Amino acid sequence: MRPVFIVGWALAVAMLGMSIVSCGEVVTSDTTTTTAVTTTTTTTTPAGSTTSTTTSPTTTSGGATTTTTSASTTTTQPSYWSSVNSGTSNTLMGGFFLSGGVYGWLVGDNSTILATINGGQSWLDYGNDAGITLTGVCFHNSREGTVVGASGYIGITSDGGDSWTNKTQPGISNYFNSVAVDDDSTEIIVGNGGKILVSTDGGVNWADRSISGGDYKSVKWDGGNFSIVGSGETVLFGTADASGVYFTRRVYEQTDQPLVAVAAHPGVGGTSIIIGTNEAWTTFDGWATVVASGEFFWMNAAGVAFPGNGKAWVVGGTGKIAGWNGSGWVTEESGTTSALYGVIFPSTQEGWAFGYQGKLLKYSLTN
Repeated sequence: MRPVFIVGWALAVAMLGMSIVSCGEVVTSDTTTTTAVTTTTTTTTPAGSTTSTTTSPTTTSGGATTTTTSASTTTTQPSYWSSVNSGTSNTLMGGFFLSGGVYGWLVGDNSTILATINGGQSWLDYGNDAGITLTGVCFHNSREGTVVGASGYIGITSDGGDSWTNKTQPGISNYFNSVAVDDDSTEIIVGNGGKILVSTDGGVNWADRSISGGDYKSVKWDGGNFSIVGSGETVLFGTADASGVYFTRRVYEQTDQPLVAVAAHPGVGGTSIIIGTNEAWTTFDGWATVVASGEFFWMNAAGVAFPGNGKAWVVGGTGKIAGWNGSGWVTEESGTTSALYGVIFPSTQEGWAFGYQGKLLKYSLTN
């Protein structure tokens, strides 16, 4: 059942910060006078704090006057998206932020690599000379990271992105879509044609661990396992230990949609969200059970972020953004009609969405 919201004239006026006086019947007797007059004043500040003061009623009995006044304050933090100059007109396809939101990277067409060392206040162009579309990026720390892209390209850096070493594997030319790293040094790359590559030494050496099952679109580390999603409603789970990475395959038969992205709750193993082009599903137990978490038929979803605290965001075509409010997906104003291909939330307070022709949006609860 959809929620129903009814706004009467009194509430509408109160929301404008005006005083409302509702007058009832006045009853007079020789000993007690009760005036059924209630005055409510509501003040809303720009920061989103709403204070309501109610005085009701005033009773006079035997010469004594009693006035009851109550006040309540409800604070709703502002939340909105604003456009940020990325410094590039190349389409941005993938992104990654380290915990804390200070160090971040964005990658895209024409070997675009943007980096920030100040939480997105400014972005530096660290593009390499590969001349291809880059689709995914991950970093172990502020210096060591990996980018992947078209034609099987793999690049690694040990200086934060200032220089890159080509680690493309001989004989592999699949289009790579995503790369993820765990808490140590294990990395997984996924791509079209069922291609999966695994590195246990920070990207220096790679082993081909491909599993047939269509095109793998996204991989994320959830604090305990790697989750991989793709076409054919396929979900793979990778568990890393000292002897290697082991994969378990499941076919999610509750939908006929291709699964396009997965987001993991950082630090909470087994908690993830996967999205199709217009639906989402959530698990809290490593996909032993899966709960449908609503539909968003109005968007062609492309990316999802799940920072925790009951918050999640999905982005997609024509600048569409949906935020999870605990019971459903709610459209959020993005201010753009450009297609958005990815979204990152280093925290529940701040996030980034990116896409076509260098479009970059910042979400903040504090600006």
